[in-house]
Amino acid sequence: MRTIRFFIDRPESAGILILLISHLLAAVYSTGFHHPDEHCQILEFANHASGLLQDTSLLRWEYQSQIRPWFQPLLHAGLMKPAILAGVFEPHAFATLFRLIYGLLNILALWSLWRAFRERDGIDPEGFLWISLIWFFPYLHIRTSSENLSGILLTFAAARMVAGRTPGMTGILLGLSFLARYQIALGLIGLAPMLLIRDRGLRKPHLVLLGGFLLSLTLGLVLDRWFYGQWTLTPWNYFKVNLIDGVAATFSPHPWYQYFIWILMLNPFWSIPLFAGAVRYGLREWKDGLAAFVWAFFIFHLLMTNKDIRFLFPVLNIVAVMTVAVFYKTEGFRWNPKLALAQLLTGIAGFAYTSFQCASIPELWALEALHRHSRPSEHWISSGFDLNPMKQTYYPGPRGLVRECKSPSALQDCLDANPGSSVIVSFKKNEPDSISYLDTLDRNECKKIESTHPDWLFTFEDRFPVLNRLKFKAVYRCPELTSRASRTR
Repeated sequence: MRTIRFFIDRPESAGILILLISHLLAAVYSTGFHHPDEHCQILEFANHASGLLQDTSLLRWEYQSQIRPWFQPLLHAGLMKPAILAGVFEPHAFATLFRLIYGLLNILALWSLWRAFRERDGIDPEGFLWISLIWFFPYLHIRTSSENLSGILLTFAAARMVAGRTPGMTGILLGLSFLARYQIALGLIGLAPMLLIRDRGLRKPHLVLLGGFLLSLTLGLVLDRWFYGQWTLTPWNYFKVNLIDGVAATFSPHPWYQYFIWILMLNPFWSIPLFAGAVRYGLREWKDGLAAFVWAFFIFHLLMTNKDIRFLFPVLNIVAVMTVAVFYKTEGFRWNPKLALAQLLTGIAGFAYTSFQCASIPELWALEALHRHSRPSEHWISSGFDLNPMKQTYYPGPRGLVRECKSPSALQDCLDANPGSSVIVSFKKNEPDSISYLDTLDRNECKKIESTHPDWLFTFEDRFPVLNRLKFKAVYRCPELTSRASRTR
């Protein structure tokens, strides 16, 4: 009863508590990346900047094209380097630390923006509790992607704009957001003219804001000179390669309306209210620079051939606060209890699904599992899949020897030749080969020590046959000499 009263009487405190717990869980369990760029263009670049990776030919093509800024990778490298010098650097632990830092910064940025809106518009505190229940925020907020960092910095800048604080720091934050992700310029195309319209011409605060923005760009220019080894204008390189040379159009081409389809698919109980809130805020507060930024950002992305839902992530914090602000201002508006229940139930399911498993390709989970459980000189057996399909260098491989066995019979031969080995398998439970793999492991008395999905989930497979079609990976440890005895049974 006290817990319920806490949520009712102190919704903002309850919202912060929910955000802290959900983001902590996501940072620990949602390993990996949402998109390969999050890893290859941030952690791999940081690996090089910190001195761990000397061969630049192993970096993605963006390095040779000099189209990626060094600002964000150097933030990571700045934390990695002292640990490397002290001999305590552990890449998996630091990846978790990075996710936790991003999550906490997002909470702080979101709270700053919320407080600025609340003081300006008098928003009901219950609105922050609603924002804290947005199920995809923990998953997105802890990613080490350029979209996430740019969104954090943009949210801090937006909070300062709403609060009417000094424009110099606002310009610096907007510039750093641009350094993290150059597409922020699309929103600035809407923001700049709207500020001039609102203030009826060019004013001194506009020049101060521009000065802060240019200061950040100068920092980015120096950092890129430092690590590319020559003076280069990375934003221009990015524009030329992707738009003039047409490289971007070769990645994920979609029709102009694709974002509307994705918005409907992304849990409509949440996505439709958020989109409706952005629309209503834009109509009611059309002179607001933030509304101009968000809508310019969205419309320009509609016009581009290359589309990905992650491209919209930087503005989600702003859209969430806008939604609460505009619906609170709508006379007579109340959250529909049925809608609220649907949001709560689907939100819990969505959070559990996204935040309690590896976010990326399962092979990265396999590498992490191998690292956690392997011992020097230990034999590992892989059931026929590439443990490093991305050829990445940040995460180390197993400390022992790995042998690949591509069939159930080959697995038995591997166990006979290497008694006491550990096995990492990948399969769907309803496939004939998967059943044979499991039978072989069972005959050899191998014990499962970790899996991408909990065992209790499959107790419902009779009621929900779709579970048998889930692809999962698991680590088994086999006892010494058991395989030879098992074959004589």
